[in-house]
Amino acid sequence: MDPLPQPVLVREAFTVPGLFEPGSHRFVDGGIEVFGRLQVDGVRIPIGIQAGHPDSSGGWPFSGESASLCWWPLRSAAPLPSGAGGAVESLMRRLIPALPQNGWLEGTLSHRRLPSRTWAFELPGGTRTIEPDLLEAVHGGNHIDLYVQLHSNCVQDCVFCPTCSPDFTPDQQDADVDFIRDLAERVVIPAARFGVTSSFRFDADDVSAHRRLPALMKIVSESCGCPMHLVIPANRLSVPAVADAVCGLPGLMKLSTTLFGATPETHDRVAGRAGAFSETIRAIRNLSGRPLWVQGHFILSSAACAEIGAVADTLAHFGVDLMIQSLIADCDAHEVVLRPIMPDLAEVRRQFAASAPRILAASSIINVAITDFPACVVPVELGHLAQTDHRRETLYRYAIPPACQGCACIDQCIGVSPMYLELFGDAAFSPLTEDGCTRATRT
Repeated sequence: MDPLPQPVLVREAFTVPGLFEPGSHRFVDGGIEVFGRLQVDGVRIPIGIQAGHPDSSGGWPFSGESASLCWWPLRSAAPLPSGAGGAVESLMRRLIPALPQNGWLEGTLSHRRLPSRTWAFELPGGTRTIEPDLLEAVHGGNHIDLYVQLHSNCVQDCVFCPTCSPDFTPDQQDADVDFIRDLAERVVIPAARFGVTSSFRFDADDVSAHRRLPALMKIVSESCGCPMHLVIPANRLSVPAVADAVCGLPGLMKLSTTLFGATPETHDRVAGRAGAFSETIRAIRNLSGRPLWVQGHFILSSAACAEIGAVADTLAHFGVDLMIQSLIADCDAHEVVLRPIMPDLAEVRRQFAASAPRILAASSIINVAITDFPACVVPVELGHLAQTDHRRETLYRYAIPPACQGCACIDQCIGVSPMYLELFGDAAFSPLTEDGCTRATRT
């Protein structure tokens, strides 16, 4: 395969001063997707642009002899400024003749994305080493997905979190930078010379507390340029200067922060700290209107079931997207710590049904996703918002209950943990027909 262009060259090619500022990109079958900020009447909105070959782009709205372009807002439900259409038209007219002047474009538009393989570097401890199989992967065969856990502590004490990490040291955080740089120099950059794509994913108790986070993000931006999604507790984002710094990180495309309910009593109980709800509302206010894909990550506990509609109202008010996620038990420790807050899925279904008008109203303003619930728990009227982010086989001891045999959704359904069945049995589950399954799940 042709070598991949350096990230800086991609950003230079798609930059239109005063109109579009690219921040990250990824290679797809037959083209490239670029993510950045479009200037519209003094407002910056996050968008994606895809460049493809004219012969295979299927009639995209903007085409030239060498490339076709399409675009989309990253926050598809958010209303666009009135001048967005004209700004996009002007941007595309500038890019169509300019892009073919880059010698790397032709090879990029014939690129075929490889199946992805993940190399995970997890804590706790031990020396992280780059094994021979990863070094060999630079020659082709797979997209290289690099999942790295970082040394960074969280000040929250969430009741569902089984992690009790030690206090990490500055030396350990400096070592994170050295390791990410090593991955970039020994894996990512050599792989690009062979036309092999790569990406990074960072995980930490609270990645915003990592004192070297700007350096880490800069390495990613300069080596592979992939879009980054960070999940950050709200406490630090409640400080405007911190929110400014995080939102300005290079390559950041999406930012999620956690929310556990619509009242201080519910949220603070799950967060394990008095005052956490007030911090969360301040954080959401600080993130509102940012030119990023910003999302509230609502993890549904038993105490919060009756507050689903209120949470949807709150995030819609601030223009922040909403993901409602099932409480997932994915390790043996979860079978202990989740028992007091595990919701009965029959009650979850009742509260989804009762909140459906408010959820649907919110979904006309913000993106709403209902994630990782068994298919029959999501009412049909909300089925188009349901999705599955975790496969059943990747979760700890998850299985399909006996009551679900014959359901058309078995292959797609996340199932439940043995701990859930011990607490509540299988009365909440009912098999779906093929039509019901189609409307209730997507991946």
